[in-house]
Amino acid sequence: MGRFVIHLHGHTKEPSCKTLIEKYLQRISKMGVKLIEHSSKHSPEEYLNLVINQSANSNLLLLDENGTSYSSIEFSEFIKASIVSTSTTHFAIGPAIGFPKNNCKSISFSKMTFPHEIAAVILLEQIYRASEILGGTAYHKS
Repeated sequence: MGRFVIHLHGHTKEPSCKTLIEKYLQRISKMGVKLIEHSSKHSPEEYLNLVINQSANSNLLLLDENGTSYSSIEFSEFIKASIVSTSTTHFAIGPAIGFPKNNCKSISFSKMTFPHEIAAVILLEQIYRASEILGGTAYHKS
């Protein structure tokens, strides 16, 4: 069964975001989701290299405003395929100035820019929503 690792460039300082992150991590704990907060002192290049090294032989997706956009249903299909896979899927939420030019796959939640803490909440909620869609619950209204 595939697992998920979420990388943050910087620590979660905002208490309300920290509460929501913990809430969604608890809700999706059965999916093996792990959150890693990296030091914000790493340059964007160092951070990207660190994430690439930690995700070797795994799927890596960068959250980037220019990435591929998915509906919640489409994202749930991606999550389903990742769960069935035996490899780990890594999501990297970038530094404030974005990722350096690279050849990594990327996804976008919006053309807007969000603080890394809010992007983490959105990502975790969407993983939770995907699990609920796949489970056939009434959480997702379509």
